Amino acid sequence: MKREIEEYPPPPILSAQAIELLTHLCFRKDDQEIPSVDCIFVFGSTISLDTLADKLNHLMQRKISKKIILTGGHVSYQGSKDYNISQTKMIYQRIQSFLSLDLEVLLEENSQNTLENVDFGLKLLPSPISSLCFITKNFHAARSYLSLRRYLKNISLFQSTYPPVYSDIDLKIQPQNWHQHPLGRARIWGEFLRIKKYGERNDISLAEVKELILQIDQMV
Repeated sequence: MKREIEEYPPPPILSAQAIELLTHLCFRKDDQEIPSVDCIFVFGSTISLDTLADKLNHLMQRKISKKIILTGGHVSYQGSKDYNISQTKMIYQRIQSFLSLDLEVLLEENSQNTLENVDFGLKLLPSPISSLCFITKNFHAARSYLSLRRYLKNISLFQSTYPPVYSDIDLKIQPQNWHQHPLGRARIWGEFLRIKKYGERNDISLAEVKELILQIDQMV
């Protein structure tokens, strides 16, 4: 499968102000203390899965919810490593040992992208919810939130993020230093392009960040 937008598209020269705005857009705000919620929603991934599992385990230890949705199909992009199982199964294998009997774990294994994570994952819920905590990579926070907001317009959403480590290119993406690495700049620039493009065709809810996107566009 070919990516619609490259994973690492070449970024323009970024001023200090553009870097600040891109950080604010892509990473959103710092994670807040998570209250009790109706559901924990986990976005699919193939990297830093042990870190993701630790994050999920921490939330489960706090007993913030009795329902978890794991999302992510068997996704294979051109030029990327191909895995034999779904992202959901990869995550489930890492958390299975510390799941308690009172937890309901819903597995979504067909989605191929973030929007489908949300669309297919939410369809597993047997009834409406009023609050949700989502777990995702730190720089993916905005697109994850905006994808959820497209479907869940009025409920409370809380984010819990983790820093992904791309060991093959020696890159750990953090809000304070992503711009210091050429591939970090390319990765965040690609995230900006996705948010902008997907918002323009109404795949995600763009209302909350429209002005911020316009500001960034005017700087580059």
